[in-house]
Amino acid sequence: MKRSLTLLLCLLILFLLSGCSSGNTSKKVDEDSLQNQIILNIQKNGGKKIDFESAMSGFEWDKVYIFTPYSTLKQINKAVGYEWLTHKQGIQFRDDINLVAFVKGNKVVYSVEVPRKYGDFKVSSGKALDKSQSVVNIQPPTNK
Repeated sequence: MKRSLTLLLCLLILFLLSGCSSGNTSKKVDEDSLQNQIILNIQKNGGKKIDFESAMSGFEWDKVYIFTPYSTLKQINKAVGYEWLTHKQGIQFRDDINLVAFVKGNKVVYSVEVPRKYGDFKVSSGKALDKSQSVVNIQPPTNK
């Protein structure tokens, strides 16, 4: 009986520790990597455009949405077709980022905050861009 209890306790501890894995950390690393891919592509093109199709690798996607500062959660969710965001980033209150969402099928698979210090995307906020037509011009940042 004592042996069974010890084994059960060890299994419980192992289960609890596996739940504490760095799942969120790896997601954050992925988001950082994706953000870097976007920034490097913008810089490679002289800060004038980004080619999402050539820039983004490591995951499957078929559409990209770009949401500009102050986009509301309602506008974002309507654009992607379902209640995707409920509280993300507070983009509706921020003017320092654009939110880029990559979609596969009808599901957002990744999203990335892109600081506006790299410029603004010259595209209508929330417009879906097919992967094959995802070259977007960049408005250089204004120096204040």
